[in-house]
Amino acid sequence: MADFGGECRVVVAVPACREWPFTTQWRTTAVGRFAKQALRIAERLEHGAGVDAVFYGRTAGGDEKAVRTRLEAAGRDEWLRDWTFLPDSAVDLSKEPGRGAGLRQHFGAGLERWSVPPLSGVRGVFEATAERPGCTLVLFWLDDGPAEQFNDVLFFLRRHATPGVFWQFFTVVQHARTDRFWKRDGRHRGADLPDVRFRSTWRARPVVRDFRRWARQSPGTSA
Repeated sequence: MADFGGECRVVVAVPACREWPFTTQWRTTAVGRFAKQALRIAERLEHGAGVDAVFYGRTAGGDEKAVRTRLEAAGRDEWLRDWTFLPDSAVDLSKEPGRGAGLRQHFGAGLERWSVPPLSGVRGVFEATAERPGCTLVLFWLDDGPAEQFNDVLFFLRRHATPGVFWQFFTVVQHARTDRFWKRDGRHRGADLPDVRFRSTWRARPVVRDFRRWARQSPGTSA
């Protein structure tokens, strides 16, 4: 992966709904692997910048919520312990005390088994980018959901477009209806909104390649 010039940063969004991305029988989880990759990308964009991470889901009372945290190289292991493991999970055979403290505080001891609308996460990311405008790569993890949820996302982004922000939506597990929505009329490659992309699977290299290409063609950005 080539170095980047200019000030750029990374914001990630993760759905805190289904259990499997936060559970493991070993040392890490799917969310943990993704977070470490995002941190490596951020270091290449701007050394020491870290990552803004938004977790979106529902509280124990059923309210939609987005929580913003900071992931930095110096505190990486502690952050991973707090935010990438499901608290009190029977699947976590390590039984390490204190894991999942951040998730427990904001979303309760157990996560839902169903998807959560992504709009709360989009709003959380938008707030993060509005506070510090500039060249930004958004890595947004989507769960499966009906087309209405994704239409809400596109409607919000049309109304609140922020210059210099590249939105890369993706899924880790392929979902047929999610793929159909995003690949209709070329939405996945920016035909609808030039600053928005979608990929059916998460792979760091092609995402960064697309971001670099977009940044070169976008006024006021440098990557």
